[in-house]
Amino acid sequence: MSKKREKRKKRFTTPDFEKIQKMISPDLQVYEFKEWQKACKAFGPVHYNKETRKEWFDKNKSGLDAAREIVEFIDSWTENLRKNSDFAIYTSSAIKDGIILVIRKQQERRGMELGKVNAVKLAGFKTLIKWADNPTELEHGPYRGASTIPEGAEKRPSRKTKATRKKIKGKYCPPTVRLVDDYFLVNDNRILLTITLENSILHPYQNIVLELDVDERLSVVGVKPFPWSPRTNRIPVGFLAASLDSSISKLTIEVSLNIIDPAPEYTIGGLVHYDDTDKGISVSLGLETTIIKLQSDIL
Repeated sequence: MSKKREKRKKRFTTPDFEKIQKMISPDLQVYEFKEWQKACKAFGPVHYNKETRKEWFDKNKSGLDAAREIVEFIDSWTENLRKNSDFAIYTSSAIKDGIILVIRKQQERRGMELGKVNAVKLAGFKTLIKWADNPTELEHGPYRGASTIPEGAEKRPSRKTKATRKKIKGKYCPPTVRLVDDYFLVNDNRILLTITLENSILHPYQNIVLELDVDERLSVVGVKPFPWSPRTNRIPVGFLAASLDSSISKLTIEVSLNIIDPAPEYTIGGLVHYDDTDKGISVSLGLETTIIKLQSDIL
């Protein structure tokens, strides 16, 4: 009888927690914890019944630098520990929770009882950073970019409980990637392609990277709003949020393509890399090759 694969642990044992505490604590000494505390105090996710995206962002943007430090510290250490064989028995979320606990203990040692880092604030900081780096996100949401809630605006439905959303959204699954969601010719030698990523599950996706296999008769000359690595043919997307209700959370990427060799159609395929937080592992998933068809009279 084959041995069942052991499930990854969701919480650190005391010896292993003490081990990561010794590893991480020295790196925390260089940070200004008072700024971290200031960013964390009274910080919470956006409440659409009380504020618009712009109101929430303006209220919290003063803590943006500290938020970046916190997110970068936790994400980089999570990645480091996931690669360490000593911690292979733990899920990614367990590792992240362990790092957060180390930070909280360090804050307490400095006399900070309020304004401590936690998982909810971490997720909120990622939203703050995402909207700062992609200001067009502030134009979306229930109030379509309004600075304040318009008078008589319909309030957002109350948030469903986690159990209700889990029932509606179903089981964990990979992010949906539409490699050719839309495209059009900018001129005779340029195509503007829109790629869409969708999250229909309860939890956000972490560390998403798109690896494109573009037709050799095309070349990528620009990507928005993310960087493009021509050496690896990759777009580092990072975080894809989950909707607070039963709707699908979407993210769009614009890819500018140069036509090297005119043809009636071109192909695009690739891979999506992401963290499967359900299993606590990194996953690479092949994407179906899609065709971009051009009108023959333009060629």
